[in-house]
Amino acid sequence: MVPVVLRPYSGEILYSWLARMAAVYGIDHSDLLGFPTNPWDLLAAPAPEPLRRRVAGISVCGTFYYLCSVLDGYSRSIVHWDLRESMRETDIEVILERAKELWPEAKPRIISDNGPQFIARDFEEFIRISGMTHVRTSPYYPQSNGKLERWHKSLKVECIRPLTPLTVDDARRLIQSYVDHYNTVRLHSAIGYVPPQAMLTGRQAEIHAERDRKLEEARRQRQVRRLTAEANRHDGRG
Repeated sequence: MVPVVLRPYSGEILYSWLARMAAVYGIDHSDLLGFPTNPWDLLAAPAPEPLRRRVAGISVCGTFYYLCSVLDGYSRSIVHWDLRESMRETDIEVILERAKELWPEAKPRIISDNGPQFIARDFEEFIRISGMTHVRTSPYYPQSNGKLERWHKSLKVECIRPLTPLTVDDARRLIQSYVDHYNTVRLHSAIGYVPPQAMLTGRQAEIHAERDRKLEEARRQRQVRRLTAEANRHDGRG
């Protein structure tokens, strides 16, 4: 709930206040707003300077590339990504449009930083025409888009650094392979240790129920083995 004293203030002031409170308590300040609670409530688009500043751009044989990812804030699923030599406003529009083509029924809310591509009038017009909404994070505060920051860190530590792509095609192949693994296999602690794709498609309850069933079955088997061992000891004494 937003404190009463803040209700008359602008969205920018409120967003900055939430960011400061999130820093104090060590949480993602988007959670303080009470969203996202359903898939596609939130899409987070990173700034292209490159990889949100926190994760260095990819240098392949001396050529510098920009990575732009589109992440669903509810499920942490990577909806779409692209690796480009430049990242202009039109590039961002193409990337977001391709993401929307994969989920045409979605009416996402975009969270981005304040890069020049995201504050351009043409970009705001694109957002309006596309049926999306747009929220910008606090300036000079990359933690405001913490979900993207964590994704970029995982990509850098688990894929880019150890595998060292030698060509841009190699880089794209490695990133796509990692995205597939991240979305469908890798368990994410922030969403109950299920893969992001399972969260996006609403299978988390089914997965948790199956885990509970297996745990209960394992407990039952341990109890049977314990009782059997005790019975064998009593028989030996007799």
